[in-house]
Amino acid sequence: MKKIALLLLVGFGFAAMANQAAAQNKQEWPELKEFHKVMAQTFHPSEEGNLEPIKTLIGDMVEKAKALQASKFPADYDNEKMK
Repeated sequence: MKKIALLLLVGFGFAAMANQAAAQNKQEWPELKEFHKVMAQTFHPSEEGNLEPIKTLIGDMVEKAKALQASKFPADYDNEKMK
């Protein structure tokens, strides 16, 4: 019984390490994060009928969208599956 518990513990440990390594290998895309921040501030309130944030943040959203469009896609995202 102790051997099974030990094997499970080791297995979960390896799985956690593999998951962490995959997350660290994912490339950063700052322009996407910046766009998402503004988009989230406008989209979620609009789902509830509150259009004030989109009215006040539209300039920021356009600016971030243009920066995102002009940015270089990280290799993790620049593939056929994503397109």
